Amino acid sequence: MAENDLQGKVAIVTGAAGGFGRALVKAFMESGLRVAAADIDAAPLKVMNVKYGSDRVLAMPFDISDHGACLENVQRAVDHFGGLHILVNNAAAGMSLVRPDHFTRTVQIEDIDVATWQHIIAVNLSGAFFLAKASVPIFRKQRWGRIINVTTSFFTMLNPGFSPYGPAKAGLEAWSASLAGELKETGITSTSLCRAGQPTPLWCRRKAALTATS
Repeated sequence: MAENDLQGKVAIVTGAAGGFGRALVKAFMESGLRVAAADIDAAPLKVMNVKYGSDRVLAMPFDISDHGACLENVQRAVDHFGGLHILVNNAAAGMSLVRPDHFTRTVQIEDIDVATWQHIIAVNLSGAFFLAKASVPIFRKQRWGRIINVTTSFFTMLNPGFSPYGPAKAGLEAWSASLAGELKETGITSTSLCRAGQPTPLWCRRKAALTATS
């Protein structure tokens, strides 16, 4: 199966309501794919669904930290489009959940409550695992599949004050490499993608708030 033969294939894109996620959905559709757009924020997904039509985009609002929801929605995408070929794990919970002013005041370990730590790890690392675990059996049957895990820069992974976001992304990249080895010669690949900076809606709101108070 040729790498550039994307016409008619099906992709799940998480974090589809954000800036980078929306760009991925648009680019995929322009390449002939059909997209199951997943995000915790339902409203932007409904807009995509209306704009592009349910034959091209399936809106899937759910929490990727919920294993059961991941299983259910992978199957929902398969049922809706008749198959699945690509999984893009793009969704992430950011440092603003720890403290909104983390850009201007370095986060300390005392600032991170256990529930927030667990949530960010669950979204940024476990969610990708849950979705891949549900998708790989489908990929194995067709001997073709692509898993793309969106990570971050090495600097961010190790930067003081970016915990637990950085460590979760480091774990995602390490797991992605390990999974690639497990899937060798199956026709399935697992790849890490470190994207260039792309303002997300949350980042833009945070920047505007910081500017207003400065």
